Amino acid sequence: INFRDIDGRTPLHLAASIGAKDAVRLLLVEGADPNVKDNKGLTPLQLACFGGWDPVVTALLSAAALVNETSENGQTALHLATISQNPTLSVVEALLSAHADANIIDKAGHKPLYLAIKHGSPEMVKILL
Repeated sequence: INFRDIDGRTPLHLAASIGAKDAVRLLLVEGADPNVKDNKGLTPLQLACFGGWDPVVTALLSAAALVNETSENGQTALHLATISQNPTLSVVEALLSAHADANIIDKAGHKPLYLAIKHGSPEMVKILL
């Protein structure tokens, strides 16, 4: 269930990245590791946050996904939620409720707040303040 492809991604990475909530839940029930990183250091939670997949984020957080893990470029799930292809306030709120650290600085020197200002909505900025 934790088989990796050439990019180091597991079935859970794939399901999380496309918002397949039922597949994510099934994989978690069957023992998929919610904290496994791919070759770029990305976890399923980070991919779900980048996609703005709220139900998937909720499922992963319920399975004890670590919210402050960083990718190879130093970005957390919160960083990725602020630059999401589909920015979702509920994803940011869920991460903060799960104790995501909004003060982690990525390798480019950016906090999630900076990225929210650059890419996000005014509502997202308010949540991060």
